Amino acid sequence: MKTQVNNSKNFNIASYQKMLKDLYSDTNEGRNVDNIYGYLVRSSGYFCKSLGHLGLKDQTTPNNFVIAISWIFSLSTKLEFDVQDAFLEKYPGICPHCKEPRCVCLTTGKKFLSPNRVSPGEKNFEKIKKSSETYTLDKAAKNIRGIYTINENLWPSNRAQRHIRKIPEEVAEIHEAISNYNKAVSRYEEGEKDEREAFLSIVAGETVDVFAWIVGVWEILFPNKSLDTAFQDYYASGCPVCDADPCKCSLHSSRPTGLVDTTKINSIMEKINSMYNQLPRQSQAKYQEEVDQSKYQEEVDQLRKTYNHVVKTQNVFTASQFLEQATAIFDELSKISHEHADETKKQYDIFLSYSTLDKDQAREADKTWTEQGLEVFMAEKGIQPGALWKDNLRKALKNSKSLCILASPNSLDSDWVSSELGGAWFLELKIIPILFQCSVKDLPEMLSDYQAVNFHELANISKVLEQTN
Repeated sequence: MKTQVNNSKNFNIASYQKMLKDLYSDTNEGRNVDNIYGYLVRSSGYFCKSLGHLGLKDQTTPNNFVIAISWIFSLSTKLEFDVQDAFLEKYPGICPHCKEPRCVCLTTGKKFLSPNRVSPGEKNFEKIKKSSETYTLDKAAKNIRGIYTINENLWPSNRAQRHIRKIPEEVAEIHEAISNYNKAVSRYEEGEKDEREAFLSIVAGETVDVFAWIVGVWEILFPNKSLDTAFQDYYASGCPVCDADPCKCSLHSSRPTGLVDTTKINSIMEKINSMYNQLPRQSQAKYQEEVDQSKYQEEVDQLRKTYNHVVKTQNVFTASQFLEQATAIFDELSKISHEHADETKKQYDIFLSYSTLDKDQAREADKTWTEQGLEVFMAEKGIQPGALWKDNLRKALKNSKSLCILASPNSLDSDWVSSELGGAWFLELKIIPILFQCSVKDLPEMLSDYQAVNFHELANISKVLEQTN
């Protein structure tokens, strides 16, 4: 193992799977598929917990990724399929559902844009497959980030809730696929190998779905760091629990993932102190209904006492109590913070979503609505040269009351318009399609339920906004 890590420049995903197979050959030999799947459930559960715990980004460490991915490799080895091959088969630079290099499933309902259309991603299928010898974890992460840009666009507003919801669901689907595979193994005789392999390919597909969700998060949280380096560092001394190569742990040994982490505890306490201190003191409240520090003083004081006890004793039970108390207080303070922000942050009445090919029509809409006294965000005039384009779009969307999408053949085929639509839907904004060179029947399913306005009726947008309140 140590020799392998030292010669890791030529590592690919298959190399990591083989590395773990060699490291844990004796230990995992005594575990059946259900045992290893159980460890995957546990490690992915801790991974999701680290993503969502109090919404603090720094709760997720590189080790959380490595441990979850490691159990994916171990499960795949036990079932005798290659993660790298299965991943490239399902994600060769395109979404497996809509077949596009930048997913538009939110618009198409996981269907092809056109049954007769050859996806640009499919053309690169063989080229990507041939690159498997150098296909690293970092390449896999960048691949998923490129396909599913909507996950990154939604991240600032949903605090990882999409991933926290989807990863356990995908892990559950692995178990369902394994159950069906086991039935197939018992049902088909030795000579019916094709039938069994068909069921195993389903297991492989479900497993790499979990792999894809996890590596995709890496690119969002650690875009300037290497997942390959994190993986190699974690196993630099062999097994991270017993420091032996090969592993000499007993059958039920594992790294205690859920024990007290003082750094995390400190970060949580600092965050809550900061939020609490931002509340006005009782004498500074501007009006009777305004929430001040006195409402939460007793709870915060008690939390601080629990925190001091955890830091002093490192007691796991007390740490659990601290996290429970902290979660409740954090949720309350966050709610107050968001309510205050909601009152002031809605800068725009309309976020105008359009294809740059329709910019003349977009300018006309912007002019019409601005003359009516509406505040309109239009990327062309709202983003200054040299500004971070994606960040500005996210902020503007969050600061808007509604999204008016200039629906045309151009925009309905635009990945960015699809992303903006998905963001507006998640943020529960009012959504109004403006029909230009298309009709309601041309709209994708996600848009067809909303009241539409014809382009020549732009002046009526104020009435439509009032009706959708």
